Amino acid sequence: MSKANAKVMSDVGGVRQLVERYGAHAPLPLKFVASRSCIEFKDTAAAMIALAKAVQAYPKTPSQGLLGNFRKQHPQYAFMWTNKTLASCKPFIDLHGSSTSGSFSWDGDVPVNNALPQILRWVPNAPPAPSPSAASSNAIVYVNSLSHGKQVFALLSASTVLFIDLEGDLEPNGRISLLQVSGSHDPQTVYLIDTLTCPSILRDSQVKRVLSAALVVLHDARRDTAALRGQFQIVLSSIFDTQVAHQVLEGNHTLMAGLNLVLSLYANVTNTMKTQVVHREGLWEQRPLPPLLIEYAAQDVVHLPAAYRAMKARMTDAMYTACLDRSKARATTGATSSAAIRRTLVQVSTYLLQAGGYIHLSTSSALYAKFPELHVLKGRGTLSDFFHTYGPLVTPSIVIVNDKLMLQTMDTAAAMTHLAAFLRLNGGKVAAASLTDFYKAYPGVQTVLKPSKNSSPVAFIKRHGAKGTPPIVVQGASTLVLKSASPTPSPRRPIDGGGEPISPAQLIKTYGRRFAQDKWGIAVTHDATFANVLTVHVPAIQTFVLTNQSTEVVSLRRCFRVATPSSSSSSAKSPFRLTNVGPMTLAPFGGSISVACRFLSNIPGRFHGVVAFEFESATRTLFVIGRVFEGVDCVDAAMDAETRQLIQQGPSRRQKKRHPTQLHFAPPAYSHTPSRNGDMAVGFAVPLGRHALPASWSTSAMDTDDLTLTMSNHTRRFQDLLYREEQELLRQQREYDMEHATLHRKTPVLFELAVPGLAEGRPSLVAGDKVLIRHSSSSSSPTFQGTITQVRLDGIYIAMPAAFSRSSAGPLFNVRFVSSRTSTRLEHQGLHAVSADMHTAMLFPSTEQLMVGRQ
Repeated sequence: MSKANAKVMSDVGGVRQLVERYGAHAPLPLKFVASRSCIEFKDTAAAMIALAKAVQAYPKTPSQGLLGNFRKQHPQYAFMWTNKTLASCKPFIDLHGSSTSGSFSWDGDVPVNNALPQILRWVPNAPPAPSPSAASSNAIVYVNSLSHGKQVFALLSASTVLFIDLEGDLEPNGRISLLQVSGSHDPQTVYLIDTLTCPSILRDSQVKRVLSAALVVLHDARRDTAALRGQFQIVLSSIFDTQVAHQVLEGNHTLMAGLNLVLSLYANVTNTMKTQVVHREGLWEQRPLPPLLIEYAAQDVVHLPAAYRAMKARMTDAMYTACLDRSKARATTGATSSAAIRRTLVQVSTYLLQAGGYIHLSTSSALYAKFPELHVLKGRGTLSDFFHTYGPLVTPSIVIVNDKLMLQTMDTAAAMTHLAAFLRLNGGKVAAASLTDFYKAYPGVQTVLKPSKNSSPVAFIKRHGAKGTPPIVVQGASTLVLKSASPTPSPRRPIDGGGEPISPAQLIKTYGRRFAQDKWGIAVTHDATFANVLTVHVPAIQTFVLTNQSTEVVSLRRCFRVATPSSSSSSAKSPFRLTNVGPMTLAPFGGSISVACRFLSNIPGRFHGVVAFEFESATRTLFVIGRVFEGVDCVDAAMDAETRQLIQQGPSRRQKKRHPTQLHFAPPAYSHTPSRNGDMAVGFAVPLGRHALPASWSTSAMDTDDLTLTMSNHTRRFQDLLYREEQELLRQQREYDMEHATLHRKTPVLFELAVPGLAEGRPSLVAGDKVLIRHSSSSSSPTFQGTITQVRLDGIYIAMPAAFSRSSAGPLFNVRFVSSRTSTRLEHQGLHAVSADMHTAMLFPSTEQLMVGRQ
């Protein structure tokens, strides 16, 4: 050591102080390890974790190839190699390859011309007892009432850290089925909050305050935070995303580690139920929840405290702060504009490909000129921050190396992984010439499968397919097949023809009213051909366009006709026939396919039909979107044009106005009263008045449109508007009166009523609305008032008073729907609570008060 260096070391107080003060600024950052009194590279632990992950992902890859790819993909860990030879990293791995999670070992003979053993293995340490069902040894508390929920969150308010996970439909306008939560004050207790049964728990202000005040630890927070924000207006103020934390610890923002990988690396455990649960739509809507799902849900949370403690212990203060900032930014931006960000990233990927794979950040003005939306998407951050955060969302990832914005090199292993996922979505088999959608979904993969213009992906698969997991083989001349994937089984009931189609009862049981709604980013539109009057013996074709507006690849598995009373009868064959299309892939950001539905009838009449499209998401979730044909008119070819035009231009065929006269209902003589413990019972701290629409009220008598709004006429003005709104609603409801309807008894007090047009919201009914019913055989029969308990695809369940079951005036009934007045009564009550003394300054502030407010 030179005298100058010795003096510098002496001035700072020794080697340890020198490294602690200046080690982070070295070309390869250093740190001092006090437990071993030695100096090592700062990112040594991160390098070993990254290598362990690579070995676990490709356990059979020879060490020469694995370490070569690892060095290429992780240039930040170049310190592992003492020189250019690949084998020079072996002493480093032998020295640092053991940890609390496991250790590396070398297997196989050393080749003659290679200084590395044949295989590098990662041997995890044995998991601690008691596993395999760690959650079962902890307390699991099931919560399905508001009072119990308040008690639980009162206990959780003592925790500075909450560990949560969500299950169910996590779209902003979806429906969360379950919230799993535990607190740092008692991490061994997991509370399962049944938000499907009692959503009011998450609407409670006290519960919202507890969730918003604590640091919330969860894995991949993007969809969870979007669901909480969209469905319950809950905004988490502080987030620790374990997926982001893993990226920070490894220094690689391209990693998208799953929960089990994070748990295994940092807590030495996994959720043992992961392989036993296959996600599908409606899975978490089962009540009661099966024990398997309860155990699965609890294990998703019970191990998070250990992982959080281990991750935090490995972080410096700066890393921990960066993790919190990145977690919050990713959750917030991902919830509000993920589609726009993903779309822009795909466009930037294509731009970089055309530019040779990279551009210099010093020329970012050209990038802004090409993609001006980057100014908005990056917010207050820099362009580097934006691509560090969101670059990994596309494949290949967009990364920043030195001054270059570039596409991360797509290697053979990554290409094989993406191809296997694509084949799985398409039934395990795809022709090599039909990979266009695959290339669109994964920019950059085409250059790996087809390195030259004249090359073929078939040659690539023959060379590398056996190394894939699962392997991919070439069948025949040019068909790519997943070797371990069995052909997609035929559905239990055939697609549209050749057997009995699926019944509405099956779909209603699974999907309910959501059957006819677009979901998962898939929009189903059509050209409305069947809205015209059709002709006997003349085929008509209505084309459906299925568009993927999401950011992920979605597969159309099949389309089929649903059996309806008019189409399933033995006397008549359904005139609707769907084109029998096989599995097809819809590319993200607007990929679409067309499906034709053919109508051909040999007899005139009005026909009804239902068709359904079954999809599979990128996460292998199955879902169905249906469309209803209600009132498709088909007439004889000899019908004159004038009559045909009258049918075409007549009243809406879907409103079902079957009665020319006004139906009359007397005030209900008998009414159904919901149980206080039932779903319909609503309690209010302040008694709610009736606020009935006055019998003598009319628009002309209460017209206040010409009055200037003041504090003196405020209540009257808005009361007038509420009366108008209610009167119009009553008028619209009478349009859906049903005459000579049939009720089907389910229990002594529960009846089912088929309601035409219900699937399309005509009328729009919800549970809790009232139904007036009287026998149609006698004008003097009493009126019964029932309560709608359940709304299904094409009908409703009505709870009736006990006296209705004893009535025997006839089998046919007149029916009128009456919306619940609870919301209207609450609005009236709010108006009556307005006080001139208390609210004048709020509702009608003076100029002086406004000026004071601005100051």
